[in-house]
Amino acid sequence: MLLLMVVIQIPGPGDILILMLIFFPRLVLTRHFWSDKQRREFFQLEVTKALISGEELLKTYGNSSKSDEQKLKPLDKVDSSESLLLHGLHSMYLLPGSSKRIEKRMEALRVLDNLMPTVIDGFNERQLVFHCYIRKIDIGSKNAAEMRDSLREYTKFTSRMPNNTYLYASALFKQKY
Repeated sequence: MLLLMVVIQIPGPGDILILMLIFFPRLVLTRHFWSDKQRREFFQLEVTKALISGEELLKTYGNSSKSDEQKLKPLDKVDSSESLLLHGLHSMYLLPGSSKRIEKRMEALRVLDNLMPTVIDGFNERQLVFHCYIRKIDIGSKNAAEMRDSLREYTKFTSRMPNNTYLYASALFKQKY
């Protein structure tokens, strides 16, 4: 964002960027004009990348299951390689303050998971794809009913997880289902 503010103030590139934004918004704001198919493909690719990081992370801890959740470390106790994989699982770069962002993200997802059972039936397919994406649930070629079922299973799966385990919920869910 800071880089954008600097570029806009530079006479040549800033003017060009502003004119392109006004006259050719599809070139600048590409994601805003994606079709549902393009959005779904992008989200699926991002989820696949995140789940690969999650699988590698779980391999570093050995075979994790409900019985040995103690192996899963809290965010402040992971080493640097595990932290890199954990940030990859949450699709974040390892930057200063990003651990706090993961904690805030986890809190927000907890609140959404608590509300999910009451509102899930009213979601359209685009909303279902988005909610699967933010939870890193693999949707593949699932239809709306299958995505609803996956979200219901995910909320049941994570409902009683402690916070240190909820960090790894997407990878554990993929491993179980």
